[in-house]
Amino acid sequence: MTGHDRRAYLISGAEYLGIALSPEEADKMLSHIGLVLNAIKNVNLTSIKEEEPFIVKHILDSLTPLNKIRSLLRQHKIKSDGKFNICDLGSGAGFPGIPLAIALPECEFTLLESIGKKASLLRSFISDEGLALRNASVINDRAEIIDKTEPYKCHFDIVIARAVASMPILIKIGFPLLKKGGMLIAMKGSAVEPFHDELAAYGGIVDEIINFILPYINHVRKTICLINKK
Repeated sequence: MTGHDRRAYLISGAEYLGIALSPEEADKMLSHIGLVLNAIKNVNLTSIKEEEPFIVKHILDSLTPLNKIRSLLRQHKIKSDGKFNICDLGSGAGFPGIPLAIALPECEFTLLESIGKKASLLRSFISDEGLALRNASVINDRAEIIDKTEPYKCHFDIVIARAVASMPILIKIGFPLLKKGGMLIAMKGSAVEPFHDELAAYGGIVDEIINFILPYINHVRKTICLINKK
């Protein structure tokens, strides 16, 4: 694929999901792909090494919660001083945090990654001239450590996690990071573990479960949105 073809492929796939990407946003997301593909020569970040499946399974999949987040911003369901604070829990190679940070410059993103090598790569990605993300920062730590200390305890408006852990574990480590009224967004495949007992224990409720079909490959994905009521 040429650069123009890659951009058109990404923009068309986003349109299928009801998302309008500008050429500039698409180019930044494609720059992110290039950085990851170069990095996997030395660090295990992903098993996908071809551009087309990478665009679909990483970039487009990362964008599936975008309209939900934009809806929350418009409706002011989540209130915050200044920018909305979003934590990408277990960011890995920067998915979904970096594509979402590109599309949501009005939000402040914290990429939380417990593995030192991956955290160092994330810092290099967001500072690269192809991305230059001013609304993203990286923390090299574990959620169950930082959720007990300031400034991160009860700090975030949204905690988002993609392919990180089972739903009960995500609730256990994600809810302590949320402000009252904040939202945990769990990005899952078609099968989801039972989680209502853990949700009740942490004082949460289900806001919405959204089903998506990824373009080009027809994979079913679920976005589970849970609200912290405590």
